[in-house]
Formats: sequence, structure tokens, C-alpha cells
Amino acid sequence: MASRPCITIVGTGLIGTSIGMAIQNARGQEIMVLGHDKDMAQARLAQRMGGVHKVERNLRAACAQADMIVIAIPASEVRETLALIAQDVKSGCVLTDTTSVKAPVIAWADEYLGDDVSFVGGDPILFGDEAGIESARADLLEGALYAITPSVKATSESVKLVTDLVAMVGATPHFIDPHEHDGLIGGTEHI
Repeated sequence: MASRPCITIVGTGLIGTSIGMAIQNARGQEIMVLGHDKDMAQARLAQRMGGVHKVERNLRAACAQADMIVIAIPASEVRETLALIAQDVKSGCVLTDTTSVKAPVIAWADEYLGDDVSFVGGDPILFGDEAGIESARADLLEGALYAITPSVKATSESVKLVTDLVAMVGATPHFIDPHEHDGLIGGTEHI
């Protein structure tokens, strides 16, 4: 019997935990959802809330097991995280993120990740007052617009996998150029 696919969620806050809940809601035990957070108390809370099946304390070990990695941490932490995990990510793994800035994140992914790993940027656009893991829920992204900004190195299969993930969590995928995304998001955040 083949082992089940593994999605590792790095960052078990509002978005990461909600994505994990939605995956489990849609697919149950078919997909292993592994969680990592530098705050282990928060990662364990995400597990109790049903956001992840299992918690892995070691970031590199969590990512080495993954077929897909969802990076749901602040943009300021993404570059260091990519540098730390780059040598441990298995060939064929698909990485995505949930940051609200795309161009620099894609540049970092292209810098650190090998050619046998695909990065497809993502940004779930939320307009609610939700904040913190306590607000996480399986339907948080239901009906939300979800920006998708693939790296030029991403395979078409990886883009499809991320698009399928976005649909699985109930969001609507919208492909956009990373620089256009960043300009639009930056402009709306200042209004």
C-alpha cells in the first residue's frame, strides 16, 4: 500500500490552520497534514483544533516529508525559511505561500530552491476582521479570491496542484503577475 501524500504547513496561525482544517474537511485521512510552527504551543493548538494531523518540532524534518509545503508565515520570515529548508525538500515537491507580497518571495524561491522543486506563490485575499489562530475555521477561505503567481520555473503540474488546493479550501483562484499583485495590494492597503 502506498503511503498517503503529505502536505506540510509551516506556520499554524489563522491562515495555515484554516487551510489545514479545510483540507481535512475535504479529504479526511487521505492526505497527511503535518504542521510546524516555531511556537510549539500554537502548533499543538492547531492540532487540537483539527488543523493538522501531526506536529513536527523540527522545520527541516517537517519539510523533508512533504509532497507539498504551504508556507503561512510573515513575509519577513520567508527568505530565511527557504534558505533553511532548501536542501531538505525532496525532488518533485511543490511549495506555495500565503504572503501578501509576491515578487520578492518568488525571487527568494528561485534563488534557494533547486530546479526539481516548483514554487507557486499564493495570496488568499481576506477582508474580514479575523486574526489569530482562535479565529481559524475550515470555511475561512470559502468564496475568497486567491491570487496565484507561479514562478517561471514552476511546472504546469505544480500550478495545477496549487490551483486544486485553492479550490479544495473553497477559494477562487485568480492568476496574476506578481508585480501587478504587489502594486494592487499595496495600493489597497494604503486606502
